[in-house]
Amino acid sequence: LGSTCATWWSRSFMAAADDRAADVFEDLTHDGGVLKKVVRVGDPTAAVVRKGSFVSLHYVGTLPDGAVFDSSRESGYPFKFQLGKGKVIKGWDIAVASMMLKERCQIVVRPEYGYGVEGAGDDIPPNATLHFDMELVACADAPPLSAKEEEEKKRAIADQERLEVLKKAREEAAAKKLADKAAKDAEAAARKAAADEKAAAKANKGKGGKKKGK
Repeated sequence: LGSTCATWWSRSFMAAADDRAADVFEDLTHDGGVLKKVVRVGDPTAAVVRKGSFVSLHYVGTLPDGAVFDSSRESGYPFKFQLGKGKVIKGWDIAVASMMLKERCQIVVRPEYGYGVEGAGDDIPPNATLHFDMELVACADAPPLSAKEEEEKKRAIADQERLEVLKKAREEAAAKKLADKAAKDAEAAARKAAADEKAAAKANKGKGGKKKGK
């Protein structure tokens, strides 16, 4: 019964996913920056793709006119990178994180999620919208850190925390200095105003005491 249920669930999932994969692009960023259309549904029972995963994928990159600017299929070797570490364009990190193992999809990446206003070399012009055909062929979680790496990570975190404390202390000191200066300036202005008022009153009193001569 368990095997039958699992088979039914898997077939139901695949059928529903295939329906969803019909010629529809999903807006992964909710601003039109990265669009995705599933061409072949992946394996829902395989390893979950997450930030830090080591992934391998085949891809073909084209410009809007269909010109191919890069392809892993020409070499026959999939491209490998660690997800979510800034090793690739932002659009790739977002798109690959949404994929399942063995999934094949098409994505459209706007310039702000690709190579921006600068482009990349002679192949990708400035402000280029990029199209990719991608297939996720392998995925593995990052291996656990060694004792040395764990210690270095802890030191880095401690250093960062100390920097944050120092930064906050400097900001508080600067704010206090400005507040003290403002208080002194206000006190000086009040004293000057009082002195000016006193001098004006004295001058007016002197004028009122004079008598006209005959």
